[in-house]
Amino acid sequence: MKKITFLFILSQIVITLDVIAQNDSIAPLSTDRPTYSIAPNVVPKRTFQVETGFLFEKESTDLDDIDNLYLGMTLLRYGLFQNFEIRLEGTYRQMVIQPNDESPDSTISGLGAVKVGLKFNITEEKGIVPNLGFVADITLRHIGKDGFHPTYSYSAARFVAANTLSKNFSLGYNLGFAYNGENADGFFIWSVVLNYTMFNSISLFAETYGTFDNNNLPHNDFDAGIVWQIRHNMQVDITAGTSFSSSVSFVNAGFSWRLPR
Repeated sequence: MKKITFLFILSQIVITLDVIAQNDSIAPLSTDRPTYSIAPNVVPKRTFQVETGFLFEKESTDLDDIDNLYLGMTLLRYGLFQNFEIRLEGTYRQMVIQPNDESPDSTISGLGAVKVGLKFNITEEKGIVPNLGFVADITLRHIGKDGFHPTYSYSAARFVAANTLSKNFSLGYNLGFAYNGENADGFFIWSVVLNYTMFNSISLFAETYGTFDNNNLPHNDFDAGIVWQIRHNMQVDITAGTSFSSSVSFVNAGFSWRLPR
């Protein structure tokens, strides 16, 4: 009897969440994955959003091949005020180094770097004025596995914007500045992403992004993928990309879920 009661209560919770998820009065889901570009939208007030997934990255050099696997790569977002959210980001990481000589492989695994941050929406889109926001975060030192966390805590900040180009196309773009956590040198970060909405729930995107400073050559990457909003508050995605500046390629897949109010 207790099992039947529990199953009945659980089914009612699921049905309630499903009804709320399909309620058009709630703002459509807007995520900051799977693109490198961050959207200017914030999660609604008193709403909690989970964006998680995995990323496999392969890098080849003259000395070795490096496989990086990021598991549970998760961003937690909470709408504190109407146009303001707080953020927490972390991952579990495994790195396998395969030397090109006869040396044995080596593996490092553990908690990756942890970020805390905030985002606020400055203005909504009006004509040529873009939907504009600002994002800032700090990557914390001494949290995570040795070799995965920075020597010093460092910050990054960027303005994030988006414009609607037509019924099916939109353009997103970011520009900001960050540090590397190892010295006082900083660098600019940028990105541009073009989105194409195929259907109401499925969209495609192509993106280029990178970094540059006064002392080093620019580092530029490219990726493309598909996003499927399976419910009003749920999304799955898959992405593949490569670097123009080094022998790095990656694939990324994930799931996002917003807990309804």
